[in-house]
Amino acid sequence: MGEKLIIRNFGPIKDMELDLGKVTVLIGEQASGKSTVAKVLAMCRYFSYLVMDSRNIVNGRSEFSRTALVEWGLEEYETPETYIKYDCPDYSVVIDQHRISGSSFAVSYDSKSPTESHDFEIDVLIPNLTPRSDRFKELLNRFEELKPSRESKFAIPGDWSIPHSFLTTDVKRVMNNPFYFPTERGLQSIFSLGKSSIQNLSDSLYNQFALLDRISKEYNSETEIEPLNIQYRNENGVGYVKKKSEERFYRLSSGASGYQSATPIVLAVDYYSTISRKRTFVVEEPEQNLFPEAQKKLVEFLVDAAVNDKHQMLFTTHSPYILSALENLMYAHKLGNIEGRKYAERVENIIAEKYWIDQNEVSVYALENGGARSIVLRDEPMIDKEYIDSVSNILNAEFDHLLSIDVERENGGKS
Repeated sequence: MGEKLIIRNFGPIKDMELDLGKVTVLIGEQASGKSTVAKVLAMCRYFSYLVMDSRNIVNGRSEFSRTALVEWGLEEYETPETYIKYDCPDYSVVIDQHRISGSSFAVSYDSKSPTESHDFEIDVLIPNLTPRSDRFKELLNRFEELKPSRESKFAIPGDWSIPHSFLTTDVKRVMNNPFYFPTERGLQSIFSLGKSSIQNLSDSLYNQFALLDRISKEYNSETEIEPLNIQYRNENGVGYVKKKSEERFYRLSSGASGYQSATPIVLAVDYYSTISRKRTFVVEEPEQNLFPEAQKKLVEFLVDAAVNDKHQMLFTTHSPYILSALENLMYAHKLGNIEGRKYAERVENIIAEKYWIDQNEVSVYALENGGARSIVLRDEPMIDKEYIDSVSNILNAEFDHLLSIDVERENGGKS
């Protein structure tokens, strides 16, 4: 079984079904649901969200909907018709509305025992988890052994949480939690100023900044940021960069916006590649603040990490250059591997083999009108760019009309 994500009636998404590849790209207009898809995928890949006890109701919400949706800034998107399903080789989870009845408690801080009971009957969004692989079944069994019994004082909502040691050992051997790069990632360079300096950022995305901050501090010697042809180093928690041709380093926070956007991505991917741990990297707008050539090089870097370091990539984008760069890498893979690799050397003289990727490992979707349409042409390693070309057609038509007016002007008013 591959990896599939279905979302219905959730925020801007009406009905969407996606088959996720080693590299998945979502392209569409603003507010078409790209970031929503990326965040839902992240939500479905975190063990702690999947196993939250739906019987624990806090302020009229299940622990799942209260925590997962709020932490990812999605709490306003749920409706009674919301339906989310995520399938992967290890498990399947369906998230939809359920009618929950029972009692909620007010807790005495002195005795840790319930002092008031309130009956309730509400609709909440909760996950139904089905294990598929033996390793995931074993993980759930170990989790059940850790949970306190109903009679324990820790059975009261909010008094027990999953042990950190279990999440960092047992869970990480099975789960591949996404590493999320939001569009605000350039703000990572001022992370030390604190959360109050970064307004309207959800807790989960802020936590990604905290993780980026810890990773960046590991790079206290000069490290190449390949797509940008610059070098980076961290001194006393402050990031510095310089062009290879220069001698002097300067603060990343005062450097080019493209450096601030791309450097955190390269550092995090390099870090997990170095420690040989697979991750899914979700990158919002990898093209952000980058010249087209740098966009191309960043795509090559990320595809290399996906193919050779076994990571998984999901991009949201507005850029046709991202699609064109990816298309070339698919085309190179096809030509380099046909007829007994007859053309491999010639192809590698154009594009290094480490960047080639099989078209069957790539998914590209155009998001529009609350749905998604696959735009990878499976018969050929190409991407249907009609979606983007339609904008070019409008621009060309406008230019033609303006040109006709200019020609008429030059002819003395005669068309």
